[in-house]
Amino acid sequence: MKKEKSKSYKISRYTFYYKINKKIGAFYNSLNMGVIFGVNEFFKKILETRNNIKLNSMALSKNEKLSLRKLISEGFVIEKNENDDEERKYDQIRQKSIKLTPLIAMYIILTENCNFRCHYCAFFANLPKDYKSQLMTKEIADKALDLFLKYCSKFKKYKCDVGISTTVASHNINSLPSTIEYFKNRLDPINIGLNPLHLITSPKKEPWAIALEKSVYGMLRAFEEARKLGIYIEQIMRRIRPFIERTPRIKDCPSCGGLIRFYPSGKYGPCGHLVSMGKNCLSISENMSWVKSGLRKKWSERSSFNMGKECKFCPTVSICGGGCPFSAYKRYGDIMDIDDRMCVQSKIFLKWLIKDLYEIIKPNFKREKILVYTPSQEERRKTYGKINVFDEKLPLQNYSKFGEIYE
Repeated sequence: MKKEKSKSYKISRYTFYYKINKKIGAFYNSLNMGVIFGVNEFFKKILETRNNIKLNSMALSKNEKLSLRKLISEGFVIEKNENDDEERKYDQIRQKSIKLTPLIAMYIILTENCNFRCHYCAFFANLPKDYKSQLMTKEIADKALDLFLKYCSKFKKYKCDVGISTTVASHNINSLPSTIEYFKNRLDPINIGLNPLHLITSPKKEPWAIALEKSVYGMLRAFEEARKLGIYIEQIMRRIRPFIERTPRIKDCPSCGGLIRFYPSGKYGPCGHLVSMGKNCLSISENMSWVKSGLRKKWSERSSFNMGKECKFCPTVSICGGGCPFSAYKRYGDIMDIDDRMCVQSKIFLKWLIKDLYEIIKPNFKREKILVYTPSQEERRKTYGKINVFDEKLPLQNYSKFGEIYE
């Protein structure tokens, strides 16, 4: 009998390597969101023959062959010339990502006569020069509520708890952990929002501006403190929970189909910045249904899985959601373009998450003395610390989970 030909394998296009330290590295699959830690010496052999990996190669020891089988079974390595299964999986997520999204929230902007008018505010910075602030009338407010009730299928009523929202800028970026601790001790909030600045155009003229990298690391330090105290931070959890639960985040902002904002003028739409500019919006006085509008359809289709190859083969495609539509519009003129800020932020988050997960599994990995180690779901969830991410009473829980795909 002729011996069966040895199958050839290759590293999946969705597999990315991360160096943890001199001895240990990790493979991360951006499509199935799996992580596997391993000895760099073994990973190096796989990477060197990335497009022609032979399972029965004499160059691999018995332990290395067993480890390679593990990489194959978990999708980090696939059969050569066979991308169909992965492409079907990607397209399944993409198709889900562009479906019309149900409304989950509304904002009613009662007045635009803000008594602060902070110079760093993205709203005022992008208003037309001839724009006149208005107050919302009771008639407009009633109509806005009527429309929202008409379009929304579910307002769950919960007991009110304290939540705090704070803008992250140069004045507090270095003290976020102590700020979180202060909020906890003084007000015991159920959640905290950390809002990064939008669209810094001239850093030298804007002293409140901070570099993107510094902003992300500052927020991660805040999370490290928050998980000790059990405080939910929405802007951070929308990156961390998808990674831990392996639930792809296909949309970053609820404005992508799940949120509408009403303004005193009677105009409404997904994004307050664009509504104030008279763009991407409808009017309460128009005989136009939000549910059937092309505007709703377009915004619902904005997803990291629907933004071309640059996003498709990015390691963070399943945690970034595509970023802010308004930032994309301001930079490139179309809400369907990429928000470059989110590219920087998401890549830093992903590296941190992988390294943080290694610190969690390290004792077990060392104890078992194996070449590769796959974290259990229980180990992955230790990243949360004391934060209860499954508490449905959290005010921003559904808002934060918007855009995540749950099987």
